[in-house]
Amino acid sequence: MIRFATACAAVIFAAAPLQAQMATTPANEMTPPLAVATSQAQPYLFAAGQSDLFEITSALVALQRTQTPAVREFAQTMILQHTKTTNAALAAAKTAGVVPPPPVLDASMRQMVTTLLDVPAAQFDSTYLGQQVPSHQKALEVVTGYARSGDEAVLRAAAAITVPIVADHLRMAQALRSRTM
Repeated sequence: MIRFATACAAVIFAAAPLQAQMATTPANEMTPPLAVATSQAQPYLFAAGQSDLFEITSALVALQRTQTPAVREFAQTMILQHTKTTNAALAAAKTAGVVPPPPVLDASMRQMVTTLLDVPAAQFDSTYLGQQVPSHQKALEVVTGYARSGDEAVLRAAAAITVPIVADHLRMAQALRSRTM
């Protein structure tokens, strides 16, 4: 656990200029439409990677800002499991011979992270969890859709493995959110 905390601290400090990095991200990087992300490998990989990137980034902020043990535990789980789902998608893409586009946070995601960085401490947990529910709902739509009708069998199988993970995250976020209201 100490190694994990040290690794998280290293990532947090390396990402300290997060707002500056987000400001330089092209504003036109948008999440692909659901119909495309659930059927075509490249858009799926971008949308899944973008979702994982948001979950990890927002969880890193949560580790810095929350004072609630349950929210801290949730954030740690998001970092660990979304790192695993990213790695699984990348491995499946490699097997399928698909080069995934690098994920980029779109403008709305960058704004959500900025909000997390700026929100008063007393409102942090409810704001963070308020973002987690819809972001996991959207991620669940993407992975479920691709698992059903994606164009690459290896990626469909990886998406199918990811579905219960994201569904569990959604349930966790909903339960935590209902406790913070």
